[in-house]
Amino acid sequence: MHNIIRNLASILPDELVFGESFRYAKDLNKRFLEVSDKADFVYSFQEEKLKKLTALGGKSAYYSRIGVNSLSFKEIPFIDRNTILNNSQEMIISRKGADYVTTGGTSGKPLGFY
Repeated sequence: MHNIIRNLASILPDELVFGESFRYAKDLNKRFLEVSDKADFVYSFQEEKLKKLTALGGKSAYYSRIGVNSLSFKEIPFIDRNTILNNSQEMIISRKGADYVTTGGTSGKPLGFY
């Protein structure tokens, strides 16, 4: 059975075998290679992702209280381990599709978060 699946996968296009994330990365790479101003492409891509990330964060109780949606990215305060420990429930927007991960604990007690 394993050989049948391997043989079938070898004749299918990579985009189908590896899924949506692969297609996205391949398309992104194609667009990057086609532009003449690579630095501007990277800057625009990063800016777009940061805007989406801050908009998502702004939906949490913690960042709503801070008013993150009215701040520029540079104005958003840094958080540390204690901030996460003390406000973890306020930082969660949804657990749907999230993984619970922990740090290795090399600097003390492991920190768990979604």
